[in-house]
Amino acid sequence: MIQNLSKSGPFVACNVYVTAAAAQADALLGILRSSTRLCKDASNIDVGQKVVIVHAFADVPYNRSSFHFSGTSEAVTSVVSKLSIDTFASIPYMPEDHDENAHPTVGLIDHISVMPLHCENTEQQIDRATVDAAHAIGRVLEEADVQVYYYGAADLKEKMPLSKVRKYRTNFFETAHSRYDGGNDERKTFSCVGCPDSFTENFNIRLKFSQDELKAKSLAQSLSRALRERDGGLPGVEALTLRYRSDDSVVEYEVACNLLRPKLGSVEKIQNVSNSWLDSIQSGLHFKLDMESYRVGTTQQQCLDALSLSGEDLESHNKKIYLGFEKYLSN
Repeated sequence: MIQNLSKSGPFVACNVYVTAAAAQADALLGILRSSTRLCKDASNIDVGQKVVIVHAFADVPYNRSSFHFSGTSEAVTSVVSKLSIDTFASIPYMPEDHDENAHPTVGLIDHISVMPLHCENTEQQIDRATVDAAHAIGRVLEEADVQVYYYGAADLKEKMPLSKVRKYRTNFFETAHSRYDGGNDERKTFSCVGCPDSFTENFNIRLKFSQDELKAKSLAQSLSRALRERDGGLPGVEALTLRYRSDDSVVEYEVACNLLRPKLGSVEKIQNVSNSWLDSIQSGLHFKLDMESYRVGTTQQQCLDALSLSGEDLESHNKKIYLGFEKYLSN
């Protein structure tokens, strides 16, 4: 089925990151149900169009959810554009209400990433498809009064990666909302939309400390430096140190990794470096440190596998995603 579809248009994957979780569970589940129906409506094998939901995830302490799609570029664009409008219509968002311990964000839809899925199309076809899809989605957001910051290949002038767009064009690392020089329009919100050079994977390492906040943060930051490429770590790995949660006995931090070149800076290599880092500091610790890791989002193979589903298999897949998302939101 994928081979037949690929003759009609390039495949892309698309991830949508929303600043909402448990408090907006009903709205988020409604968006997922609506998106599932939209995928069915937008898929027409006779004319070479298909889109599926690959995964949906919610991280309650971060107040962050994500929806992951794959399919032909036209169908993905249609579904994600409608999802974006539904999100703004159904979920209120006030930057000043954003919890300082939640995941950094630029707005209600923090960012949308359109990535290449390599099948039988040429790289030139795929690159054009991802950029066209990102710009089409971006125009829909702009029509809804959203200030859009393009990144990667979708940033036609500078090709600035997401990490630098966040740093230099938004207040992602400082506040819950972005800089905007267009006046005092209180309706204005912000989003980053763009295209990484290749399929990007996400992987987090969670560290649980029975120790004070400052020591925990310092150690978590040292793991980030060991992993990220710009500090001499793994190729294509970006790492961000985030406070996760804490109580009277445990302080938790996460090292959130973007794998921009997952064949070189792979999950396996991240785990190896993390284990070596833990071995190197264990002897000097005077408190307990637990480490666990988990994948966020999807892989390219997951996206292709989901696209191969049809009929009852696809229905079962969609039901599993819904029940899993419901569980994530309740944690």
